[in-house]
Amino acid sequence: MRVLILAGGFGTRLAHLVKDVPKPMAPIGQTPFIELLMDHLQERGACEFVLLTGHMSDVIESYFTRHPRYKDRVGFSRESSPLGTGGAVAMAMSGALDTPSIVVNGDTFLNCDLEALYRFHIQSGRSATLALHYQQDGTRYGQVALEGDRIVSFLEKSQVQGPGLINAGVYVLSPNIVDAIPKEVPVSLETTVFPQLLQKGQLGGYPCGGRFIDIGIESDYRRAQVELPKWIAEKPRPALFLDRDGILVEDTSYLRHVEDIRFREDAIDFIRHYQQQGYLLIVCTNQAGIAKGIISQEQYTAVHQAIVVGLRQRGVELTDTFMCPDHPEGVLPEFTRVSYDRKPSPGMILKAAEKYLIDLPRSFMIGDKVTDRIDLPGLRSYLVQGTYPISGEGCYSSFADLARELQRLDG
Repeated sequence: MRVLILAGGFGTRLAHLVKDVPKPMAPIGQTPFIELLMDHLQERGACEFVLLTGHMSDVIESYFTRHPRYKDRVGFSRESSPLGTGGAVAMAMSGALDTPSIVVNGDTFLNCDLEALYRFHIQSGRSATLALHYQQDGTRYGQVALEGDRIVSFLEKSQVQGPGLINAGVYVLSPNIVDAIPKEVPVSLETTVFPQLLQKGQLGGYPCGGRFIDIGIESDYRRAQVELPKWIAEKPRPALFLDRDGILVEDTSYLRHVEDIRFREDAIDFIRHYQQQGYLLIVCTNQAGIAKGIISQEQYTAVHQAIVVGLRQRGVELTDTFMCPDHPEGVLPEFTRVSYDRKPSPGMILKAAEKYLIDLPRSFMIGDKVTDRIDLPGLRSYLVQGTYPISGEGCYSSFADLARELQRLDG
């Protein structure tokens, strides 16, 4: 895969810390940030790099033309005057290219599966796909609104507060995007090109669950000194995401009392097998009864702790649990809302994937009702018969049937 890295910005917010090099060359320990970024991208499938330089371009170009690992694998596209992100990309993509390019900001890091993102873009047939990251507080960046996998709006910083999806600075752009970018004049991908594609229905969004950091401000630059080397060294792991009521235990409609817990013993062997294969076991459970005042938070905690203990006695050790108490028809004001955490929205999955660096394309979700089909590209979702009627593709009458199908699919 060919990756273009935007490395021509002025980096004024870090100028007092990084005075003699452009922002992408800001050192993380003894290594330039952009080199760590390239190391990571290479591990994720990148085979060719083009650095889009401008401000202090000679510093970047001289470093990589002499680099023992990259000197034969890096090209440069230098702007003689500022062209903006759109103009710089158009110049670099001009030519005989007939395949999409991946574009990455040279001052942000996203631990994203590039190959999965690339495949998703090809299958969508759109002009551009943006990798998105779920932030607990998106006010610093503004937010992105999705309908399915299509971006339908950008919300400015002043319009949002709280959690949401943000533009994470990794894009896949089809060759035809060059025709949408004015030539030889400054133009921004973010404020000009992407809004135009949005209006045409040609802008896709791909939520990613990896770690994200933007070194453009001092606090995150300092945090990157500690966190980034650890993130790069850590290897993604697969996870088995599990609904709770109806999968781990029988669904008794708002489980409130420990004495009412009935384990689904047919699930235990299945789950234990994947634990032995190295999968993380993560529960993602909607608990609308809290919002509706049917279950207290204390009751939920007592029941869930008893479930964790009961599973441990059966040889199953949960890695973690993510719970969404929200519901738009609740009676408790603090939980009465539409939430991106509430399944089938993927908020809980994305939180878990960031916390544990989960390899989402190798992972899957198991539930017992249609709301457990997670709306997340690249993540497989399966339903096993419980209390609720299910039918169609990906639905199984028992865990034994699902196990046979997964064995067939995964070889």
